Amino acid sequence: MSILSMFGTSASARQRYEFKSIDVASALQPPPTPADQSETSWTSMRAPRQNTPGASKIWPVEYQRAMRRSVVDTAAPADAGRISNENGRLAIFGKLQPGDKTDTYKFSLGSSAKTQLFAPNPAYNPKDPNSSTVLGDVRMQVYDKAGTIIADSEPTTGMPFSAYVSLTTEGLKGLDMKAGDYTVKLSRKESADPKKALDYTLFLVQGDPGRTTFYTAERQPTKQSTSRQVQPQPAPILSLFS
Repeated sequence: MSILSMFGTSASARQRYEFKSIDVASALQPPPTPADQSETSWTSMRAPRQNTPGASKIWPVEYQRAMRRSVVDTAAPADAGRISNENGRLAIFGKLQPGDKTDTYKFSLGSSAKTQLFAPNPAYNPKDPNSSTVLGDVRMQVYDKAGTIIADSEPTTGMPFSAYVSLTTEGLKGLDMKAGDYTVKLSRKESADPKKALDYTLFLVQGDPGRTTFYTAERQPTKQSTSRQVQPQPAPILSLFS
């Protein structure tokens, strides 16, 4: 069936492919790790059937696809991948463990365009008026390749906070970002309990991402794991980011 045939004149046919709103917390649960998942390679997986932040509004969920890999939680920044304008979405699932102060990820933008980095709170409870819909007790900062901070979730930072609002708020067009390499840093807020584990979830897009989402899931290191880096993406994956 062609993609165009999904949008015919039949109302009943169109209804089958409409995006439906769901509970935010249930949509942010990371997909299960495949039994044969390798830390150093992308693995194809079934795309989640929920409408998560930044998902394509053009491709119905039935026609979306997903790739996944895991990275070990160490001090070195993890490579979350590369996207370009209207081509791909990056998703990151991780956790600041008790006593763990920061997690960092690097990503690349292939285009200079409006960019959105949604950071919903996995612990969000729609029935709790005090539950935050964003990062909760996690602070997010975004740096360019030169190490200059361009966005910060801390309200007292001025312009970086304004950039953060543009970058993370659904309904806004996003933040103008140039093609290049960036780092996102997740850390505990000063008021956060240092003994509490803090989950975080990020979704990065430039425009409508199309069919493919690349999921990076953090896992705890084993005794043999000494690096958080993953090997370069194989040629078939690189073509999906072009």
